[in-house]
Amino acid sequence: MDERLTMLIIGCHLDKKLLADLPDDDWNRYIQAGAALTDRRIYPLNDHDGFSKSISDRNRRYSEMTAIYWARYNIDTPYIGIEHYRRRFLMSAGEISKAMDTDTDVITLKYTYFDAPMNSYVKEFDFAHPFEESMNIIRRHHPGDYDLACEIMAGNRLHPCNMNIWKKELFHEYCDWLYPMLDEFFRIIPPKRDSYLHRDAGFFAERATSIYVEKLQRDGAKVLISNVGQIESLDPDSADRDYTDRDKVFKTINELFAGSKMAGCRNEIVRALPHMQEEDQITLHLYMRCLTIYDLEKRHCRVSLFEYLPPALSDTLERTSKTVTALYMGVRQLLENPCEANEKTLLDLLDQTGFSGLALYFILHNNFNIPQAYEYTGALLLENGMQQKYDELIKGLENAV
Repeated sequence: MDERLTMLIIGCHLDKKLLADLPDDDWNRYIQAGAALTDRRIYPLNDHDGFSKSISDRNRRYSEMTAIYWARYNIDTPYIGIEHYRRRFLMSAGEISKAMDTDTDVITLKYTYFDAPMNSYVKEFDFAHPFEESMNIIRRHHPGDYDLACEIMAGNRLHPCNMNIWKKELFHEYCDWLYPMLDEFFRIIPPKRDSYLHRDAGFFAERATSIYVEKLQRDGAKVLISNVGQIESLDPDSADRDYTDRDKVFKTINELFAGSKMAGCRNEIVRALPHMQEEDQITLHLYMRCLTIYDLEKRHCRVSLFEYLPPALSDTLERTSKTVTALYMGVRQLLENPCEANEKTLLDLLDQTGFSGLALYFILHNNFNIPQAYEYTGALLLENGMQQKYDELIKGLENAV
């Protein structure tokens, strides 16, 4: 046993069983995250019982970060590693030991690449997420790192999953750098109603962690890159499905969408992603963004674009993308050149597409976050009898979603 490392394997009482067993090394220790939210105990360790600094009750938004916080104060080995119950570093025990022998500072996961810059991707994927405010949190806490954060968010890659193996001193510095920002994020940004996007603080931590690892690399730290392995969860409806057959995958997704089974549709996309070619992965990411817009429209608006769409996600995606682009261009033209003709163009677009005032708010917020934009468009809606769309716009401004 290499006593230099404690590898913390993080799980939750809601996790599904795995389709296969994972190898178990001597340095592994299993911890239950979110233990404050349930009486059920699944591992010998948890992030709450007997821990006076516990933030376990924030797990629904923090995800694995509540257990990583526990590790900051309860693990004292020279190296501290973080893995998920179904995700592991694709490195042998010998390779990890060799990395420690050669004084490696951090082992992190290889980049995940996105089909758009991160700042754009985050805004679109998490349509309700106040991305700019999350960047302001970084600027307030670490002004010296803000330019680097902007540079990384303007790129299309990040180290995913909050999975790393750290030297203990660097791990402590990382936690002390990150958790005050997470605390502010938790306090000032309203939670999401979507069960997946509700994990917003964990997603913010993922981006911030990638920024911190890049900061270490530029400061000369010795960083080693690892691939990640993932074992699928056991789901009776999908355990035997062949995710390499793209036609069947897309057919299943469209059938779930047509049946208004949004959670199943989202899960199917997540399961299929690792098995798809790059072009199909891009389409599936777009599907996920489309679902986010769909959820918001359906939950918060009496009438929306989606009332008029054919029951296939592929068709919905095409029309939604065109509609969002058209609305964006209409708003942009109006703000650049306020005139009656451009006002009419935007009003016609809102009327013809069926998109709500809530959708208009998100377009304004993510692209033109200035008071004049809200004031101008709001007044325009009222002047033209669009009271419902105005109320939805105000709902967005008041952070009702």
